[in-house]
Amino acid sequence: MPLHLDGEDLKRCPLRPMLDDPAWYSEVFLAHRWREKGQLPEPGTWKDQPAKLPGLMSVMDEAIADGQTAHHERQAKRQKGASGGPRPRPRPKPKPKPAKGKAR
Repeated sequence: MPLHLDGEDLKRCPLRPMLDDPAWYSEVFLAHRWREKGQLPEPGTWKDQPAKLPGLMSVMDEAIADGQTAHHERQAKRQKGASGGPRPRPRPKPKPKPAKGKAR
């Protein structure tokens, strides 16, 4: 069964590229962490960095933002379910029936 991802149908595991070249992906994640701390992977300014770095950082930022949005949506759904929104009305208790054969 193909997986629909980013407008295309994948017929392979979406993790396959990461599994095929884990060292490269590790470098990308490391570069993103450095950038989050205000440091660049290579000496110099942004102009001195590899040409693909800004594009990779943009993709990483979008993926992280998408993940955070999905996480917050799941949390909100859970909280709404926990609070229950409007509670159902309690059922009225049935009135006891008078006993047969006893006069009042």
